[in-house]
Amino acid sequence: MWKIVIADDEPKIRQGLRELVESFELPLKVCGEAKNGLEALRLTQEERPDMVLVDICMPKLNGLQLLERIREVHPECRTIIVSGYNEFTYAKEALTLGVHSYILKPVGEEELYEAIRSLIEELSRERAKQRFIDLANYQLEQHREYLQGVFFNDWIEGRLSDSEREGQKELLSVDIGEEAALILVSTQNNRTLSLRMDESHISDNVYQFALKNILGELLEKYGPVYLFMDRYQNVAGIFQGADQELRNLRRHVEESLEQILGGTCTIVIRSCIEALFPEVYGEALKEVQRRSEERRVG
Repeated sequence: MWKIVIADDEPKIRQGLRELVESFELPLKVCGEAKNGLEALRLTQEERPDMVLVDICMPKLNGLQLLERIREVHPECRTIIVSGYNEFTYAKEALTLGVHSYILKPVGEEELYEAIRSLIEELSRERAKQRFIDLANYQLEQHREYLQGVFFNDWIEGRLSDSEREGQKELLSVDIGEEAALILVSTQNNRTLSLRMDESHISDNVYQFALKNILGELLEKYGPVYLFMDRYQNVAGIFQGADQELRNLRRHVEESLEQILGGTCTIVIRSCIEALFPEVYGEALKEVQRRSEERRVG
């Protein structure tokens, strides 16, 4: 049910407008009447109507002044002006204030009905659109981490144009600073860990989830940190890190992970500017594979 406030300084006109509005077979309820602009503003703040039916000439605040104030306190509210002033200047100013319709007195039943009906249709479309946007935002928030992982994999695999990359960064709230660093962690050849996982029946997904959480905690002071699984099941990520910190950071992360996991990890951390992220990832991947191969042979 939509709500409407009627504002006019003449009681008979207010009553006539109310009876007319209530006679329409529309999902509409009159939630208040006002005899001046200040009273109409108070009702708008209290009742939060979807629309107001406003006379131009009212005491305390005239119709146009009222519309300006309504835009400040309740910008979603729409307005239909009813006026005895057949002057272009009023209509022109009313249009700049976002008025939906401008109706001259005496008010015709059919004209008022059509103005309200079309406004309800417009509000219904906007409400449906907003529900869709809210649902999309909710779904995005619920799956943001997964979608960021898809985005980063597409990026490092070269599947995104510059415009697609920038659009997805904005959509997914990805903010990479100038002093960025890339991290790549592999446990593919961790025999000790593999045995422990077999004995405790820990799945790869659970382990990867735990590893990402541990890494996130170790790197949180360098935030924001974006971690994801690449197609080789390595944990990759990008974060804010200055070049001079990275060597000590790699040692700290390596020691912490080996202590927590009870095995060894292959870790590469490289400084990285955004434009070269795919190239730096490719170099880091080669280094991880080389180190893993050396460990397997050894």
